[in-house]
Amino acid sequence: MRFLPCVVAAAALACADGLVPGAPLSGAWSNADKALTSNASEAVLNARCFTVQSGPLVLTDSLTFRVTGVVTQAGGLITLRQGDPYTLDGRLIGNRLLLGQDTLRSGPGGAHVCNA
Repeated sequence: MRFLPCVVAAAALACADGLVPGAPLSGAWSNADKALTSNASEAVLNARCFTVQSGPLVLTDSLTFRVTGVVTQAGGLITLRQGDPYTLDGRLIGNRLLLGQDTLRSGPGGAHVCNA
C-alpha cells in the first residue's frame, strides 16, 4: 500500500500531459542525429542516412512503445536498404524520449545530412 500514492501521482501526471496508456504518442523529439515525429496515424524517424515510417506509437502502461516500421529512404555507407523492416523501441520520460540507445528531447529537429 505504500506505493499506491506514487502510482496515483504518476498516473495523474501522465494524464495531465495527455499521455494515456493505449493511446498513440503525439509530438516531436530530436537530437543532433535523429528526429522523430509521431501522431495518431503514423510515426516518422529521420536520421542522418535513413528514414523510417511506421504506424502510430501506442503507449503501454509504463509509457513504452515498440513497433516495426519500414525504411523508406536509405543512402550512404549503411547496411539499411529501402524496404527493410526497422523496429522503433522507446520509452517516454518527461520531455525526453529514449529511442534505443539515443535520448531525444522534445521539439523538432533540424536538417540531418548524410556525410557518407
